[in-house]
Amino acid sequence: AANGVPLGLLDIEWSSPTASLPGIDATTSTQPALYLQHMKAWSSGTSTGYTNWYRSLTNLRSVEGFELTALSGNCARMFSGCSALLHGPALNTTAVTDFTSMFLLCSRMMSVPTYDYSSATTVDSLFGTCTSLRSVGVMNTSSCVAFSSLFSACASLTSVAAIDTTLGVTLSAMFNGCFALATLPVLNTPAATNMLSMFQNCYSLAVAPTFDTSKVTSMQAMFNGCSSLWSVPAYDTSKVTNMANMFQSCASLRT
Repeated sequence: AANGVPLGLLDIEWSSPTASLPGIDATTSTQPALYLQHMKAWSSGTSTGYTNWYRSLTNLRSVEGFELTALSGNCARMFSGCSALLHGPALNTTAVTDFTSMFLLCSRMMSVPTYDYSSATTVDSLFGTCTSLRSVGVMNTSSCVAFSSLFSACASLTSVAAIDTTLGVTLSAMFNGCFALATLPVLNTPAATNMLSMFQNCYSLAVAPTFDTSKVTSMQAMFNGCSSLWSVPAYDTSKVTNMANMFQSCASLRT
């Protein structure tokens, strides 16, 4: 035992070549799963849907071997609340359709590999409140329609390499609370209707992006609290019905 906890609870390995990986949801499990610190999975099994599988394992620091398992379907909240996880694990996500809150509240996670988002329709809150996350690589989200709160409260985020928002409809709070983000990736938004609080409290953002707002109906609080913002392009607001507090507390705004 270590610190009164059986060693088997600190380090778990699955090595079945065919069996599906088991899930441990610490919010509902009767197992003492909160002690788990490391998972190693050498399984090539498959499963359709991994919702909540490792949610709230608050001592989990590292995960390996999951790239051998073909994840598919719904992976919402799979690692949500794993607040000790330091790096996003390598995952085979080619067939995953729902990434909602997958790493929500993984507050110590500093980096993630480049995942395959090509089958995803939603990435809502995928990295929400990942306050230590610094950069994200290319996101091939060409089939995705929901981007709400994708990077919300990612206070340390400084770079997103590229993200495909061509089909994106809801972009509300997408970068809300990204205090350190000074530059944005190119955003193609011909289908977007909701940009509520999209860049709220992006303190380091100086120049607002140029993108298509022809279908947008809500720009409420869109740049609220962007204290460094000094330049905004001309947006198409012909369909906007709510612009309340759009530029509130934008003390540096000139044009």
